[in-house]
Amino acid sequence: MSRLAVLLLTLAGCGGDVPALDPGFAGGAARGTAYPDLVPAEGLLAAAAGRRLDPREARGMAARAATLRQKARALGGAVIDDATRRRLQDALARHRGA
Repeated sequence: MSRLAVLLLTLAGCGGDVPALDPGFAGGAARGTAYPDLVPAEGLLAAAAGRRLDPREARGMAARAATLRQKARALGGAVIDDATRRRLQDALARHRGA
Protein backbone atom coordinates (compact mmCIF):
# COMPACT_ATOMS: atom_id res chain seq x y z
CA MET A 1 0.00 0.00 0.00
CA SER A 2 2.86 2.38 0.78
CA ARG A 3 4.31 1.81 -2.69
CA LEU A 4 1.03 2.91 -4.20
CA ALA A 5 1.03 6.05 -2.07
CA VAL A 6 4.59 6.89 -3.12
CA LEU A 7 3.69 6.31 -6.77
CA LEU A 8 0.62 8.55 -6.54
CA LEU A 9 2.57 11.32 -4.80
CA THR A 10 5.30 11.10 -7.42
CA LEU A 11 2.78 11.33 -10.24
CA ALA A 12 1.06 14.27 -8.56
CA GLY A 13 4.38 16.10 -8.47
CA CYS A 14 4.75 15.68 -12.22
CA GLY A 15 1.72 17.85 -12.97
CA GLY A 16 3.48 21.21 -12.72
CA ASP A 17 3.48 23.98 -15.28
CA VAL A 18 5.00 23.15 -18.62
CA PRO A 19 7.50 25.83 -19.64
CA ALA A 20 6.83 27.74 -22.84
CA LEU A 21 9.04 27.20 -25.84
CA ASP A 22 12.12 29.32 -26.02
CA PRO A 23 11.14 32.48 -27.95
CA GLY A 24 14.56 32.41 -29.63
CA PHE A 25 13.82 28.97 -31.10
CA ALA A 26 12.90 30.38 -34.50
CA GLY A 27 15.85 32.29 -35.82
CA GLY A 28 16.24 35.35 -37.98
CA ALA A 29 13.51 36.17 -40.47
CA ALA A 30 11.32 33.25 -39.34
CA ARG A 31 10.60 34.87 -35.98
CA GLY A 32 7.23 36.58 -35.88
CA THR A 33 6.19 35.66 -39.42
CA ALA A 34 3.03 33.83 -40.41
CA TYR A 35 2.95 30.42 -42.04
CA PRO A 36 3.11 30.57 -45.84
CA ASP A 37 -0.09 30.17 -47.82
CA LEU A 38 -0.75 26.76 -49.31
CA VAL A 39 -1.17 27.09 -53.05
CA PRO A 40 -1.70 24.50 -55.81
CA ALA A 41 1.55 23.29 -57.35
CA GLU A 42 0.17 23.66 -60.88
CA GLY A 43 0.26 27.46 -60.64
CA LEU A 44 3.85 27.44 -59.40
CA LEU A 45 4.93 25.06 -62.14
CA ALA A 46 3.23 27.16 -64.81
CA ALA A 47 4.92 30.33 -63.53
CA ALA A 48 8.32 28.63 -63.59
CA ALA A 49 7.86 26.98 -67.00
CA GLY A 50 9.06 29.93 -69.06
CA ARG A 51 11.86 30.95 -66.69
CA ARG A 52 15.48 29.98 -67.29
CA LEU A 53 18.23 29.86 -64.70
CA ASP A 54 21.19 32.11 -65.15
CA PRO A 55 24.59 30.34 -65.02
CA ARG A 56 25.25 31.38 -61.43
CA GLU A 57 21.89 29.96 -60.26
CA ALA A 58 22.51 26.77 -62.24
CA ARG A 59 25.92 26.28 -60.58
CA GLY A 60 24.37 26.86 -57.15
CA MET A 61 21.61 24.34 -57.84
CA ALA A 62 24.14 21.78 -59.12
CA ALA A 63 26.26 22.26 -56.00
CA ARG A 64 23.23 21.84 -53.73
CA ALA A 65 22.17 18.71 -55.62
CA ALA A 66 25.69 17.24 -55.30
CA THR A 67 25.71 17.94 -51.56
CA LEU A 68 22.30 16.30 -51.12
CA ARG A 69 23.42 13.24 -53.11
CA GLN A 70 26.53 12.98 -50.93
CA LYS A 71 24.42 13.18 -47.76
CA ALA A 72 22.03 10.54 -49.12
CA ARG A 73 24.95 8.18 -49.83
CA ALA A 74 26.25 8.73 -46.29
CA LEU A 75 22.84 7.87 -44.84
CA GLY A 76 22.79 4.61 -46.78
CA GLY A 77 25.64 3.09 -44.78
CA ALA A 78 25.53 0.91 -41.70
CA VAL A 79 24.18 2.49 -38.54
CA ILE A 80 26.60 0.62 -36.28
CA ASP A 81 30.03 -0.78 -37.06
CA ASP A 82 30.77 -4.52 -37.24
CA ALA A 83 32.52 -4.67 -33.84
CA THR A 84 29.53 -3.05 -32.09
CA ARG A 85 27.12 -5.35 -33.92
CA ARG A 86 29.08 -8.44 -32.77
CA ARG A 87 29.18 -7.14 -29.19
CA LEU A 88 25.40 -6.59 -29.19
CA GLN A 89 24.73 -10.00 -30.71
CA ASP A 90 26.98 -11.66 -28.09
CA ALA A 91 25.11 -9.83 -25.31
CA LEU A 92 21.75 -10.95 -26.73
CA ALA A 93 22.97 -14.54 -26.94
CA ARG A 94 24.14 -14.42 -23.29
CA HIS A 95 20.78 -13.07 -22.11
CA ARG A 96 18.76 -15.57 -24.13
CA GLY A 97 20.67 -18.41 -22.52
CA ALA A 98 20.22 -17.06 -19.00
